[in-house]
Amino acid sequence: MKLLATAIFVSIMTFSPAVLAQTQDSSQASFSFNQSHLLLNLEQKDYETVYRTDQVPDTCYRSEVQGTRTECHTEYDQQCQTRYEQQCTYQPYPVCTRVPRRVCQTTQNCRTQNDQVCNSQGCRTVPRRVCTPVQQCRTENDTVCHTEQRQVCQQVPRQDCQQVPRQVCQQVPNVVQVPYACTRPVQVPVGQQLKLDTVAKVDLTLVNFAEVGALPDLLTAQLVNGQVSVSAANAASSAYLYQIVGQQRSEQVISNTEKVVTYTISVKAISIQQLNALLNSTLVDTKVYLNRIEFSYNTFGAALPNVALKGHLKVLQQKNARKAYIIVDQDFTSNAIVSQGTAQIMMMNSFGVNSLVSGKLHTIQLSLGLDLGALQTNLINPDALKQVPAKTLQAQFQGTPISN
Repeated sequence: MKLLATAIFVSIMTFSPAVLAQTQDSSQASFSFNQSHLLLNLEQKDYETVYRTDQVPDTCYRSEVQGTRTECHTEYDQQCQTRYEQQCTYQPYPVCTRVPRRVCQTTQNCRTQNDQVCNSQGCRTVPRRVCTPVQQCRTENDTVCHTEQRQVCQQVPRQDCQQVPRQVCQQVPNVVQVPYACTRPVQVPVGQQLKLDTVAKVDLTLVNFAEVGALPDLLTAQLVNGQVSVSAANAASSAYLYQIVGQQRSEQVISNTEKVVTYTISVKAISIQQLNALLNSTLVDTKVYLNRIEFSYNTFGAALPNVALKGHLKVLQQKNARKAYIIVDQDFTSNAIVSQGTAQIMMMNSFGVNSLVSGKLHTIQLSLGLDLGALQTNLINPDALKQVPAKTLQAQFQGTPISN
């Protein structure tokens, strides 16, 4: 078959879907909570490359049959012959001999003897039986047997097989690849077009601004793939922990290439100095009531942060000088604590106890620390927790429940 002498080149200008998407850097904005309420607008544009399809000369191949060729392969036949081999085994068989034995029998040899009996009237003959023992013996033979092992051999047939190779050849079509001139499509980039323009409207609120005031820490809001995240630049050295306590998101599609996402984010600032003051304080002003236990923190006038706490409470009722009953012995979270002014109140019904026993001495063992699991949830700058020591407040006191 003849090859084409010339090739016709056709260039078709078409636009195909992008095969390589390119995205601009994520939009971000830095801010600080110098007021309680902030509004941020972020925008992220994603672009994709637009291609055209060109036809370029190329060499293609087609399969053609040109004659035949011989293909050979090896096959194997199984050839077997019967061989005999001797196999021997030991089998038991009985061996018997005749042993003579003397058998004797005693019999009576009897005869009649006449005796003469006389009296005043005269004599007469009286017969009398007289017996004597006679022994008669004979020889009898007994058969005595025992078992012996005897070797028994026989010829057993066995198949001896082997694979014998043989060459098998056949004629098959000879297929060759014949080149010919052709064209192939190639993707040529011609520019970029907007794939998606995402606008984020972020409403940020510092929920405890009245407590902490304006804060100097620099935070960053980022828009990545339609999702907004908040991070802290000076995460480890900050004087505050920033925790997201509420977040809502909505999305509105304007067109195929434009959408708007709206975020409402509530942030709480926790003073690390106040956390350390809390952990370095002691539990004072302890009181035992029928339905509650009260205590206060000795923080020397420092304000206390509103954070999640956890601890363990053990209450023992003294029956006598040697014996006490355990009324409460369980872990708790800060949900069991109610703050009233400077007093911290633990209601006994939170532990399944209606009231303590009036007139009985009670021993209270209380341990209290930070609930780090709850504190770390949605924390913007978790590295700042390294400034907070792992400490637990301990207190033990006794008292007779007060009725009021």
